[in-house]
Amino acid sequence: SLRLVNGVIFWLEGRPAEQGRQVLCRWCDQQEGVQDIIPKDVDWNATTRVHEYGGGDFVVHNGKAYFSQCKDQRLYQVPVDGTALPTPLTPENSQCRFADAVVDTSRQRLICIMEDHSAGGEPVNCIAAVPLIGNTGNQAPVVLQGGRDFYSSPRVSPDGKQLAWVEWSHPNMPWDFTVVKVASFGSDGLLTGERAVTQGESESCGQPRWSPAGVLHF
Repeated sequence: SLRLVNGVIFWLEGRPAEQGRQVLCRWCDQQEGVQDIIPKDVDWNATTRVHEYGGGDFVVHNGKAYFSQCKDQRLYQVPVDGTALPTPLTPENSQCRFADAVVDTSRQRLICIMEDHSAGGEPVNCIAAVPLIGNTGNQAPVVLQGGRDFYSSPRVSPDGKQLAWVEWSHPNMPWDFTVVKVASFGSDGLLTGERAVTQGESESCGQPRWSPAGVLHF
């Protein structure tokens, strides 16, 4: 997990000497060197368990890092300069896991994959929105898209009007058959006009990305 944001490099660093935790780090320049963003405590571990494989553990935007904490699987926010401790964005004891977040700047929220384990048995996957303004960790995420067994890679278009994502269901694995879909945001922030971009029943498509001109690539 490597990110370059405004000339600053961010990454996750596995540390066997610290009980194997993943530490969110940054490098600005030779003078500042490498800095830890999350606390120097083995209980802080920037790791998600969505789909059990993990991945998509953090995102950085506008001076803050948003990450999944391994111990409780809640989403947290923390200033990238380390001047404050992480604070939660999702409710305690919700039995939900979060991953692959992107910032929806038009609506001041994160859009991410949410995996709900509260019902027992097979977890329920969906695409959800987590507010950033006035969020003290007690607001339930808003489900934007659901109904399939798995979701990944939600990506907001440059103009903030559309969302692309990947979905698939049992018995397929993501290398067997997936569908890339696009929908528009309504005035209420929910999705409308869902449509499939790929149609083949034997295609495995992934990694949707928008160009600066708003062209979708995958």
